[in-house]
Amino acid sequence: MSHHDYISNEERASMAGLTPAEAQALVSRTLQAIINAPPKRTLALRRLYNSAASINAKLPVEILVQIFRLSASADGSRRSMFRLPAVCHVWRILIHDTPVYWADCLSQFTNISPIGCNGKYWPSVIVHAVARSAPLRFKFCLYSDFLPALRTPTAEAHLSRMTAMYLDCNIRSEDPMRFFYHLHLPALESLELQVRCPFLPSPPADISAARFPRLRTLKTNCAGFPLAWVGAPLRMLRIGAGAEIDTPSIALWERCCFLQSIPKLFEVLRQCPGLEVLNLFGCLWDDAAAVARIARSPAPTLDSLKALNLASKPHVVRALLEYLPLPRGTSVAIWTNSTYYAFSECLPVINRLEAVSLINQVELAVCRPRAAHPHIVQGYVSDDSDPDHWSRTLRLAVSLSDRSTTWSNYGFDLLEFFQGFAPIFSQAAIIQLGLTICQPRYVQYLAQREAWAWLLRYFPRLTHLSLEASTSKEFFSALAQENVMPELLNLRITLVGAEDHGRSVELEAMVSALELRASRGLRLVSFEYRQQVKRRRGELPSTLQGPYLERLQAVVTKVTTPVPCYID
Repeated sequence: MSHHDYISNEERASMAGLTPAEAQALVSRTLQAIINAPPKRTLALRRLYNSAASINAKLPVEILVQIFRLSASADGSRRSMFRLPAVCHVWRILIHDTPVYWADCLSQFTNISPIGCNGKYWPSVIVHAVARSAPLRFKFCLYSDFLPALRTPTAEAHLSRMTAMYLDCNIRSEDPMRFFYHLHLPALESLELQVRCPFLPSPPADISAARFPRLRTLKTNCAGFPLAWVGAPLRMLRIGAGAEIDTPSIALWERCCFLQSIPKLFEVLRQCPGLEVLNLFGCLWDDAAAVARIARSPAPTLDSLKALNLASKPHVVRALLEYLPLPRGTSVAIWTNSTYYAFSECLPVINRLEAVSLINQVELAVCRPRAAHPHIVQGYVSDDSDPDHWSRTLRLAVSLSDRSTTWSNYGFDLLEFFQGFAPIFSQAAIIQLGLTICQPRYVQYLAQREAWAWLLRYFPRLTHLSLEASTSKEFFSALAQENVMPELLNLRITLVGAEDHGRSVELEAMVSALELRASRGLRLVSFEYRQQVKRRRGELPSTLQGPYLERLQAVVTKVTTPVPCYID
C-alpha cells in the first residue's frame, strides 16, 4: 500500500459484487475494528462508505448531475457552490468535473447581502466557479462589490467566455466601477445594468461600444453613459424602469438619468439600425422646447423594429411616435397617465401608425380600481383568414392610468369611454370585438343603453362579439334596435357575479333581443352564455335550461351553456 493509498486492494476486492447496504456494513465493521488508525485512513474509509450509498451506487452520473443542477437552481443563491461539494468526496469530485454546474451557479443572483461579503472568501469562490466552468460560455449575475473578483489573473483569463452579465451597481461604492469602465468582454451579448450615477465615478472619455463588440441586448435604468455601448450589433434596447407594466410615475422613480431629449434618443438609435425591440420607461425628458426640436432632428431608420414599448406622459409619447418612422409590422404598446376617455391623445396625428389599418380584432377592458392601468385597449391582426383562428399578433396596446376624479363622484361615462377608443381603429376593418367591464358596486355607469347603441353601430362589420360584465340587460336592449350589427354571427356572454336575484330579467332581455333579431333575418350561428359567481357569495346558479333554453335553440343554430363557475 503506497503512502497515499489508505485502502488496500484486498479491501476493495472484498466489496466487489456487494449491494450498497452490504458494502456500507462492511466498511462500518472495518471502522469499528481499527484502533488508533491514521486519520487519513479513517477519512478514506468514510469516503468509501459514502461512495457506496445507494444514491451514488445506483443512479447514473448524468442523473446525479441533473439533480445537482436543479438543486442549485432551486436554492436561488450561490451557497450551493460550496454546500453540495462538501456533502461527500464522490460528490465533490463529480461536481468539480462538471463545468455546466458551475456555469449554472454563476447565473444565479446571490441572495446574500454583498456588504461584508467582499473580503477574501467570496471573491475566491467566484473565481473558483469561473475557472471550473471552462470551457463553457457562462452568464454572470453579481453586485458591483464583487467586481474585484474579476480583476485577478485567474478570472481575467476566462472573461472571454462570458456571454451575459447582470450587474447591480446600486451599492454606493466607486472603486469597483472604475474597473468595469475599462472591462473588455469580447463575447458579451447581453448586459443588464442597474446603477445610480450620482454615486459612481465619472466614466472615461474613451468609453465606447468597442469594449462589447458583440452586444445584442442592453437593459439599463440609466440614460447616461451605458448608451455609449450601443452599436450596430444591438437588437434589444431597454432604458428606464425594469418592469414594463409599471405606471409612468413608478417608472420615473426607478430610472436613473433622463434622456434629455428625443433628438438625443434619435442619435443613439442611429447607431443601431438593426434594432428589433425598443423599450422606453419613464426616461424621456418632457421639456416642451425639446419636443419642438424633434422635427429638425434626422430620424433613425429602424426597418427591423418588431416591438416598441413606451411608458411616459401622453404628449411625449405622441411626439416620439409622430417623428419616429415605424415599419408596418411593428407592435406598439403604451402605458401612460390620462383620463379614461382620452386614448387618442397619446397617438400620433401627423404620421398615423400604419399598423392600425391592419387591425381587425379589438379587446377592451375596464378593471377599475384593481389594476394600476384600469383601462386597456388592445388591437390584434389575425394571422389567418378565419377569425376563430387562435393565431394572432398584437399590434397596438394602450393602457391608461386614470387620473380623473369624476369616477367615484359622478359615475363612469361609458359613452365617453367608448368614444375615446373606437376612433383609433378602422370602422370597416374590425370584425371581432371583446369587452370586459368590471363594475364595482359604488360605480354607476351613465347612459349605458345609449353607449352600447353607439358602439354597436360604430363597428357595423362585427361578426364576433364577446362581453364579460356584471349585467347585460342594457347591452341586449341596444342590440335589439334597428340597424345594429347586421353581420353578427357569433356572440358570447359571460355574467360576472350574477346571482339568481334579478336573473329572470336579464334572461328575458337576452332571449327577447335574439328572437327579435332572428325575426328580421339576423339569426346567430353560435351563442354562448355563462355565469361566474364571486367565491363566498353562496350557491352556484343553475345552468340555463327550461323555456329560456328552448327559445334560444329555436332562433340560434348552436347554443352553448357552460356550467357556472366560481371566480376569485
